[in-house]
Amino acid sequence: YKRQGMEEALSDSLVSRLAANGESSSYNSPRSRQDHVTGLVSYLKTVPNTKFACNAMRSIMINRPCSECGLCQTGDEDAEPGEEVGLVERSDGYHVLGNNGDRRISTFTFEPIDAYYEQSQSGKEIRRVGATLEVCRDGQVHGTVMFKESGWNSKSTFKGELNGIGNVAFYGTEDDIQRIKHIVFDEGRDMGEIIQVYSAGMHRYQVGARDVMVYVEPSMSINQYRVRGTHRLEGKVNSPPCIKSVDVPAIGDKQVAEVLRNLMAVNDPAVVAQVLGWYSLCHLKTHLMKLYSQFPLLSLWGQAGAGKTMTAVLFSGLSGCNPASEDGSLSLAGITPFAVTNFCSSTTTVPRILEEFNKSKLTQRNYDHCGEVMKMSWNQQVVAKGTIRRSNANGKGRSGADVVEYPISSPLVVTSEQAPQMPALKQRMVQVQMTLPDIQIESRQKAFFMAQRNGEALRKVAKAMVICALNTGEDWIRENMQSYEHSLPEDLIARPRYSYQSLLLGLDFFQQVIDDLKLDGLSVAHLKSAMLDDLTGRAQALYREKMRTEIDIIMDEIGILIQQTLNKTSNWLHSDTHYVINGDRIYFDVAVTFASYKLYKNNLREPLIIENSHQFLQLIQHEPYCVSTQSMDGAKLLGINRATLELDMVKMGIKGLDVTMYG
Repeated sequence: YKRQGMEEALSDSLVSRLAANGESSSYNSPRSRQDHVTGLVSYLKTVPNTKFACNAMRSIMINRPCSECGLCQTGDEDAEPGEEVGLVERSDGYHVLGNNGDRRISTFTFEPIDAYYEQSQSGKEIRRVGATLEVCRDGQVHGTVMFKESGWNSKSTFKGELNGIGNVAFYGTEDDIQRIKHIVFDEGRDMGEIIQVYSAGMHRYQVGARDVMVYVEPSMSINQYRVRGTHRLEGKVNSPPCIKSVDVPAIGDKQVAEVLRNLMAVNDPAVVAQVLGWYSLCHLKTHLMKLYSQFPLLSLWGQAGAGKTMTAVLFSGLSGCNPASEDGSLSLAGITPFAVTNFCSSTTTVPRILEEFNKSKLTQRNYDHCGEVMKMSWNQQVVAKGTIRRSNANGKGRSGADVVEYPISSPLVVTSEQAPQMPALKQRMVQVQMTLPDIQIESRQKAFFMAQRNGEALRKVAKAMVICALNTGEDWIRENMQSYEHSLPEDLIARPRYSYQSLLLGLDFFQQVIDDLKLDGLSVAHLKSAMLDDLTGRAQALYREKMRTEIDIIMDEIGILIQQTLNKTSNWLHSDTHYVINGDRIYFDVAVTFASYKLYKNNLREPLIIENSHQFLQLIQHEPYCVSTQSMDGAKLLGINRATLELDMVKMGIKGLDVTMYG
């Protein structure tokens, strides 16, 4: 009716009649059928290039439609599809047309079901990668095949796609294969169009100038217009989300309210605030990546038995995962780099848990690789892997190789016994310390096990959060983020400030969902207050942690060399020879000092953070405690002819360095 320019009142009346008189196993009430049709109409307005399969529509009509019907104005109705390329489809197979009679080239025909498309990382390019085809013979379906796009390239690949599908045969040429392809993908064929993705969760793609949000999990997808089945998840995802099998909580559901009340009481309020805020924020990760291109990691650290993994798995129920399963977590001990990369690119808004990120349990190579992957998740960078092509089906390259891209798109939870110390990683993390006393309180243990037993209730809430996220506008996100700009301590620098603003946004999103469900007695106000109080109380310490640089780490290690020399346990750096202290200033002979530092690291078999003294001087001159890298005052005190490094020990202490190590 959109093509006919029908008035809205009349079209609404037709939709109501269709919903009242139609039947559907998926939509078993007139209201659900009407909502579905309305959603389809809204969706089709965003896809102006959609063409209607008129042949399929006419095939189910009892009477011929009137000539004025917009659907019938499609040209020559009597022409058979494929005649213009010299090939026709008949019940016994495909036939090549000829002056001396038609020639049969196959014992089968294809009936297209769905075409699969792959979307580029930019979201603007869509390319067909395959199709689901029914293989028919004499009017009966002999099998269904997922026909790859490369299967049309040659006779060998074409026949290979048909392996195992009954007793079917093809006698044509490679040109005939292209003619069959023309018929199969003819515009008049009734075929679904499905975008194939490789990660579960929320996806964004562009249709014209408009963004369309779609949620994908195994065997299900739904977009913001309530249209299902537009996307398909390819491949296996560990502990996948599963909200398809549950219903949205009923308005005022008391059991769900009680489960959430217990979930919010499993630990100290400041801890729960950060964990709950982060897990709720995950539903908006796709929105945040478009607006700010940043998303924080969550680090849960503390002694063994403090409940790090159990807490992370429990809260994953809010993402639609099973809170009684640990399949969504991956132990980093002994894992290969590719496995980490693949795991961290398997979702977009569903958290993945990386356990045992402890330097003592990993090889240096794996520890460094895992740290780099974690840093890449902050702004969803791509890991590119080279692979050898099995054939030239995709075209000839310079080396016969291809590149596969893995976007590090998953929200990451990292558990460890010690808080990660890499400065660049710490700035991208929300680090939450967990302790045994915090979880040993009886009321908290009861709350934890009650929430864990009711995983289905959490998944119901997850479904409500997905629906809410699909319809959340960018303006709401911007307004809430800006409202917290002046609520956080001024000492917080850019990345940590953004991270904690995001957590508060996550709590606001959670509050909006429970308000929509009218779950009385639930509020996150006390959690927000607890988090802000906690941040204010440790703002200075947090500032020092987040401001810590690689130069600070080296200076602490140089302090250890000095202390070992003073204690006569080793022979590294000597006062008045390699360095000298004069008042609140310390001077270093950098050439000798850095050489001793390199030897110390080699003895420990640890990699150097900075390779040479020249690079060290270039970086340290930007530190607030650096007075000069070309000081001759220190040269006079040490009795040497080369410039020295002059540092202010008072400012070093303010930055958080332990100046007592220098003697």
